[in-house]
Amino acid sequence: LNPELSKISNQERESCIAQIIRFIANTDKIEALEVMTSFFASAAECTEKTKADVHHVLDIFFAKLSEEEQEDAMYTLVESQWIQCGSDKGQGCRWTLKE
Repeated sequence: LNPELSKISNQERESCIAQIIRFIANTDKIEALEVMTSFFASAAECTEKTKADVHHVLDIFFAKLSEEEQEDAMYTLVESQWIQCGSDKGQGCRWTLKE
């Protein structure tokens, strides 16, 4: 096991999971909530794999939103200081967990 990854406590992991599920729940997008819940239920820790999966799931979630809802969602996610949106060489947004 990577020693860096083992530093992540259960509490940190639960906080990570709770924040994104709370955000998705607040959007009233039930299907997206189900996707997030099932993903995080099976994720062992907020590891490198989890970061990649978060990016993928957020892509799915954002595809469900109108342009206006996407703007609101991006603002909320960035304001949460939990994840950040970085440019993907001009190809839109790449979501990553903040270190």
